Amino acid sequence: MSAAHIRSHASLRGIAAILVVMYHLQYGGGYHLIFENYTSIPTRLYLFVDFFFILSGFILCHVSYRVNSKLSFANSYMLFIKARVARLYPLHLFCLAYLLLFQLAIILFYSIFHRVAPFTLDFQITYGLIAQVLLLNAYLPIQPMWNIPTWSISAEVSAYLFFPFAFVTLINNNKLSLILLSVVPLFFYLTIIFGESIGLHSLDITVGLGWIRCLAGFFTGMILFSFRAIFVKIGNFGLSALQIIAATAVLLGLALPISDPLIIPVFVLLIGSTWPDRGILASALNVKPLLWLGEISYSIYLNHVCVVNILGFFWSRIRVLDEFHPSAVRLTWIILVYSVTILLSWWTYQYVERGGRQWLGRRWASGPVAPITTSPPAP
Repeated sequence: MSAAHIRSHASLRGIAAILVVMYHLQYGGGYHLIFENYTSIPTRLYLFVDFFFILSGFILCHVSYRVNSKLSFANSYMLFIKARVARLYPLHLFCLAYLLLFQLAIILFYSIFHRVAPFTLDFQITYGLIAQVLLLNAYLPIQPMWNIPTWSISAEVSAYLFFPFAFVTLINNNKLSLILLSVVPLFFYLTIIFGESIGLHSLDITVGLGWIRCLAGFFTGMILFSFRAIFVKIGNFGLSALQIIAATAVLLGLALPISDPLIIPVFVLLIGSTWPDRGILASALNVKPLLWLGEISYSIYLNHVCVVNILGFFWSRIRVLDEFHPSAVRLTWIILVYSVTILLSWWTYQYVERGGRQWLGRRWASGPVAPITTSPPAP
């Protein structure tokens, strides 16, 4: 592990990815298990995308702060952007490719038997595909389609373009930088809290204004980084208390009908109190299964909707399932989705994420790039 690798954050990233999968499993109608209907928590797990944004801003600051570059700002800026492209694009294009191939295969199969396919590649759908390939889907007012979670990595592109400039002023203790960084989060979150009259009432915003949601979280993470020393000075007992309070508050915030932005300070507390990698929660997070989930979290995040779409096509056509109790069918479906997603994500992490990043790194930097753990994934 790199010295810049925060184990607690790696595990939290894995847990967040697993929870986002559960959120998307709420769609499609049909029978839901008791725990899914008993509380509003499953339907509000989209908030962990905001957790990702905050974490991404914090970790990129943490990693960049440790890099002692002798390059000019212009060269450093270009290397940073290239590193982000190498981190995001191989898996992004791979997921879109196998989803597209699946749909083309189904369309061809149905056409051979002179039947109407369940989906087509009309102008709007093709336009949506092109927008996703170019990572423009967070900025355009288009219907969410294809690999829906890509809106968030599309939105992070805007954060990456701002990041080097903001980071340079931030590490120089520029108070003006802190004030400017806080404008977007304050304005955006207050708009959501008091935005019922204009139709905004939750943070579940993806296309169109998704990039503003990303910047709000990302800048919040950067601001948190500037105050990180506060948590280092706290002893293990104090950190443990803060971690327990934060974790409990996250559960309550998801379960209670509070405005979404009110959970953002709780996420900040959770990320801030765990970054020193000390305390009771940090110890609980420092286990190999959770760290492994953190490593493959980006693959889990980008693969899971593709898996749901492909498996769901066949699952809905298995008539024998009608003979079993709905709870057994639902539980089997959840286990199947998680199992296939995690196995596929393990493979894509090994051969697509790391392999693609190393290949691009050799082409752009004329040599191997740093370990993937020093390059935090997007949501």
